[in-house]
Amino acid sequence: MAQHQPERTVTVTREVQLSAEQIEERKRLEEERKRQLEIEKERRRQERINACRDSISQDFQQHLKTSSDFLPPEIMAVEELNFLEEYLSVEKYRYGTGFLGLDEDEQDEALSRFIDSYDYKKRSVSRLKLKVRARLQIARFTCFGYERAILSKAEVSTRPTIKVDSRNKTFSENTIFVAQQKEEAERNDEGSCPASVTIFVDEGAEQVHIQICSPAVGSIYITLPGTLNPTELAERILTSVSAAISQSCGDAEPILILNGDISDLCAKSILKSKKLIYRTRSVNQSVYSVLPEKIKRLAQREPLTNDNTKIISGLPNTQTHLEAIFSESPDGIPDWDDWSDVSKLWTDTASSNSFDVESLHSSEEFVKALKEEENVIVLVAHADSHALYFPIPEPGSSVTVEDIMSHSEAIKANNPVVFLFCCETAQFPEGLVSITDALLKAGALSVVSAQTKVGLYRSQKMFKRFLKNGKKMNPLRALTRAENSANYREMENWIV
Repeated sequence: MAQHQPERTVTVTREVQLSAEQIEERKRLEEERKRQLEIEKERRRQERINACRDSISQDFQQHLKTSSDFLPPEIMAVEELNFLEEYLSVEKYRYGTGFLGLDEDEQDEALSRFIDSYDYKKRSVSRLKLKVRARLQIARFTCFGYERAILSKAEVSTRPTIKVDSRNKTFSENTIFVAQQKEEAERNDEGSCPASVTIFVDEGAEQVHIQICSPAVGSIYITLPGTLNPTELAERILTSVSAAISQSCGDAEPILILNGDISDLCAKSILKSKKLIYRTRSVNQSVYSVLPEKIKRLAQREPLTNDNTKIISGLPNTQTHLEAIFSESPDGIPDWDDWSDVSKLWTDTASSNSFDVESLHSSEEFVKALKEEENVIVLVAHADSHALYFPIPEPGSSVTVEDIMSHSEAIKANNPVVFLFCCETAQFPEGLVSITDALLKAGALSVVSAQTKVGLYRSQKMFKRFLKNGKKMNPLRALTRAENSANYREMENWIV
């Protein structure tokens, strides 16, 4: 028996070792089971939190539909963040049914994830506000006295601060319009989308409110103290603010100046933008319904040719012509020496670009051109808001608002683009209809005209570049390029 004792001891030892290994394996398996249970528990927790986050998001989208005029995906970053702020101000347990079955920590986590999903938009808007403030700060250091004081108090916000309900309604409609154009552009895979700019004066609060709505982020508002009177002060201040306005517009093009309170200033001259700028004569509900189609059709216009363009001259060739044109001018008849070479200069400019120039012999000829030609370019030495004056037939003739309006049906059927190289034809005469208004109401697709005097020689340089560019590209883009090249921006593109 003693001889077999070592073998028995070895067997017992092995059994003990095997038992210890089994115990260790069981422990390992139990720990793995617990770990898997924790993983599954956390997975289910994450699912509940994410489902709650999604429920909050759905509830927020429903809130947008019922609490605003916007319908996603039209809404843009600024407006969505504004509504988000309002949405988060209510008790969190009202955020849909997603919170059911979650403890307080899980509820907070779900809400936090929902809010975090807007971080990119928040950063984008914050960066833009900082850039706009920086532009205003730079502008302030270039001004002195009262102008610097105004700019030092400028405020930048993502909500309108004007207290007039009708003005806020217009701001909202502007934003909706740009948002709809953005959605349309994305749906049709179009590269460009317009931005809008509107300026209102709150006389009661003595503040000026500028809304800049871009498709990239939405509406940014700049508020300035005072009412910017007189006009010269308004022009200087708005010119100083122009870089901030351009910054807010981003890459959007065209820029739409939706007319507000400071209507008698030239927006092109103030903004000095290299982009295409359109301007409206008013802001009302009907504007928004016609703008998209007009912008689209203007973008599709073919380059200028001698066949699709009529250039009509009312420039004087003799002193008698000059006297006939200016016979009723309140400024009197100018010196012939200042005008003796003007007609030839402009005619030669057109001829060198292969365009004919015709003298007008009657108002019927002008109306005929509006009925038949794609583009009508008018060169006139003297005009006012109500009439264009021509030297022939002697002793002079004119085309009035009434002449244009009486043929509106035929003009509308043709939809010409009219370029008026004339003084003051785009003024806003109190109680009267201007030449520009008459042309737009009669059916012109766009009217390019000035509210101020048109400088003969500076505008001629721009005219020369316009014809040269216009033979190769869209006429209004050709005009924009010519204006930037000649640094002459007095004639605005009115479209409604």
